[in-house]
Amino acid sequence: MKTGKHQSKYIVLNNEIINAPEYDFSKLNLGTNIYEVIRVIDGKPLFFNEHFERFRSSVLINGNTLKITYKDLIAKIEDLIKKNQVNNCNIRYQASTNEKEIKSFSAWLQPHYYPTNKQYELGVIVGLLDTQRQIPNLKIYREEYVKLVSSALTAPSVFEVLLINERNNITEGSRSNVFFVKDDGLITPKSNQVLPGITRQKIIAYCKKNMISITEESISLKSIKRYESAFLTGTSIKVLPIASIDKFNFDTSNQLLCRLISGFNNIIEDDIISFSWNS
Repeated sequence: MKTGKHQSKYIVLNNEIINAPEYDFSKLNLGTNIYEVIRVIDGKPLFFNEHFERFRSSVLINGNTLKITYKDLIAKIEDLIKKNQVNNCNIRYQASTNEKEIKSFSAWLQPHYYPTNKQYELGVIVGLLDTQRQIPNLKIYREEYVKLVSSALTAPSVFEVLLINERNNITEGSRSNVFFVKDDGLITPKSNQVLPGITRQKIIAYCKKNMISITEESISLKSIKRYESAFLTGTSIKVLPIASIDKFNFDTSNQLLCRLISGFNNIIEDDIISFSWNS
């Protein structure tokens, strides 16, 4: 998945906003880093509540206590947006820990890539990578994992890679979740095998609300030829059709897929309209 070139002029470091060009960003990757990436649309963070709850959950799974409150975090994000004078971007925030406690909190504008209209229409090419994250439900930065994924994404035409576990099952994308379409219903890998993406959760909730069949099950690589369509979900990509996985092609104009894209865009619009900095 390609990234853009957006760079923070300012970053949040604990209780201060500091000049980013004067800061050594390599320091932010020291120790264990539990993080979230949120999308900002029209100056407002998308699905802020859900990202905060997942952040808190990850901190607890890692054996730490989250000291920053919802109110504190929302104030820091608002300050960061205003100081950088941006309305549409991605922001990464993270807690850096050692074995016993959280040592620091930081936030900055994260490089991003938003798919083009053509990619939403024609879909993207997806590759495969034989690896899996150590603790799927924990959103934690691992440098060796990032390097492995980066090396797999060197081909210009490959937008994303799907992870394959030791049982030859598809689990998730390197920075996304994956769904398959068959017989007017959805199939996606089990929640305990993947990072529970916020967009993934929204799609599952949308399907349940609208009586769309959705099943969580192990998906073997050899079974994907029986699916009609497939798509990725994620913070930056929203609901993005897959044109092909390896040598298997998929229908990017599937009726259910188009309905989900439209439905999710409406969910985004509602969340942005209803968001308040004072909530």
